[in-house]
Amino acid sequence: MIERVSYILSGKISYYRIAIVIAIVGIGFYLKDKRDWIKKIYPPKKIHVRISGQVQNPGVYELEEGAKYSDLIQKSGGLKNYNEEIQDIELIDGQIVNIGKQEK
Repeated sequence: MIERVSYILSGKISYYRIAIVIAIVGIGFYLKDKRDWIKKIYPPKKIHVRISGQVQNPGVYELEEGAKYSDLIQKSGGLKNYNEEIQDIELIDGQIVNIGKQEK
């Protein structure tokens, strides 16, 4: 027991632990700036959403999972003569979005 306590107090174990913690933190900071490689390994899931109404190009669009209304509107070419506020909420796969009234 005394040998173990003296071994721990000698610092041999704590230097290894400190080195491991520093390495993990360093790798974390490095990967934080390199998120593109994660998308290459694990590409984001795709969703398909139909948009109609007061948009330039109505139709079905493929977006990344987590996309919002603003992403869909931008991809469809923007709005046509529609001044009401649109909530920017997350879309789900297979959703149908109708912006304003359909033109006749």
